[in-house]
Amino acid sequence: MIEQRLDKLENMISDLISVVGNMNQRLISITEEQAAIREQVTSMQEDILEMKQDIVEMKRDIVEIKQDIVEMKRDIVEIKQDIVEMKQDIVVIKQDIVEMKQDIKEITNKQNQMVAFQDFHWDKTSRQERDITKLKIHLQV
Repeated sequence: MIEQRLDKLENMISDLISVVGNMNQRLISITEEQAAIREQVTSMQEDILEMKQDIVEMKRDIVEIKQDIVEMKRDIVEIKQDIVEMKQDIVVIKQDIVEMKQDIKEITNKQNQMVAFQDFHWDKTSRQERDITKLKIHLQV
């Protein structure tokens, strides 16, 4: 009976040692898993920090892009104003060209009138000179 109790006690101690050993193994395994998780967390934190820095840089880039867009819009407005002014200048130039053409037409007409007038007087003068020459010849005879 004592022997049975001792065997029983020995079995219980053996079982207890096995349980403690298993628990110890589980504890070591859990500790290793925790270490791996800590490494992953540290890596993730580093990744998050890099992402935050990237976000800050992107925000700066966005601000610069927005400033560029504002400048481009100003440039577009200025270009549109220049185009309007050029169109107005073109209208004025076209009007000037029309007026110049009219002036050239008037000058050409006056020149033609002057040439016609000069031809008329030239013919008249020539006739008068012939007439004078004829009269001189008649008077001498």
